[in-house]
Amino acid sequence: MVYIERKARSVTFPVITVSGAPGSGKSTLCRAIALRTGFSYLAFDDFSKITMQPINDLRLWIDRGAKFDEIFDPQFRSAILFSAKTSPVIVETPFGPLHRQEGVFNVESIWLDVEADIALARVIKEEVRRSDWGSVDEMQSWCMQYLQNYQDFVRQILAKQAAQVRPLCSIVLNATMSPSDLLDEAISKLSLE
Repeated sequence: MVYIERKARSVTFPVITVSGAPGSGKSTLCRAIALRTGFSYLAFDDFSKITMQPINDLRLWIDRGAKFDEIFDPQFRSAILFSAKTSPVIVETPFGPLHRQEGVFNVESIWLDVEADIALARVIKEEVRRSDWGSVDEMQSWCMQYLQNYQDFVRQILAKQAAQVRPLCSIVLNATMSPSDLLDEAISKLSLE
């Protein structure tokens, strides 16, 4: 199983990462694994420095080479290490095993493979289903801006993510299967039952 190394070289509970494009099903799978296994669950977006950046800052980051280590958040690392002291941890993150750069060592990393058009459709579907839109115009404006950003630079980031992270993951799952089948497949591949 997977372990985190601490400075004292003692072993803590397993850490498993789940990565993939937005809309691949990371949140759904992580929550389901946590519910079935009792693992702690941490989401990168709760600590992310990049997802709330102004568009121009994201473009500059891409121009500098989109180095993932620039957006690692020390609080996220601390939360993983703290959680792993008390229970196994399932971590939703775009970076999979790249968290080794932060001192989080894991061997088991899941990559959720899904075609870009399916992932994009899922993101838009989820946003459209939200109930807190002030108006149809507000929702339409968000959709149009998201699609423009996707064309302008998001797909570049996602291609780089897939090229860098997917080959490092120990498990690659077809994320087009149903959520329950995906959960069963993940549990089986991780040998958790």
